[in-house]
Amino acid sequence: MTDQKAFGILSALAVTFIGGIWLLWWWGAQPSPRPKDMPTDSMWIHAPALPTPSWHRGWWFGCQMGADGRSNMCKLWDGQKGRLEYEGAFVSCPGRTPVAPAELKLRAQEDPIKIWVSSESGIHDVPVALLANGAYLVPRDAEHGCEQLQRELQRRK
Repeated sequence: MTDQKAFGILSALAVTFIGGIWLLWWWGAQPSPRPKDMPTDSMWIHAPALPTPSWHRGWWFGCQMGADGRSNMCKLWDGQKGRLEYEGAFVSCPGRTPVAPAELKLRAQEDPIKIWVSSESGIHDVPVALLANGAYLVPRDAEHGCEQLQRELQRRK
């Protein structure tokens, strides 16, 4: 085998290896498929980046009117673990009341990983729902959710 042929084979192997690593990294950053029981306008929240590929790290978050027609129900679905992490009623800040169905449209936050509030269930933190009209929703069981949100928003100014 000539040096030129060996170099060509090694170059092809290197390109294939690097391309494979890049493809895995890209694929790992893609959202997991939206679960069927999540609202159709749910949004994907990326988890903080890791130095190595990690498959579907993040959460699906969506809100809809409750079955009673008077409450805002939101769900948090773990994309990596493939399970429901949180489900509960959400209320507006500062009024702590549900919003009308026409106002219940989520919009992406600039840095969604930083606006979470503690749930009183003690299981974990839950993201704040930022609505298209600029209002915020927090879990009803987060007694100090609106205060936590206000502190975080003040800190960002």
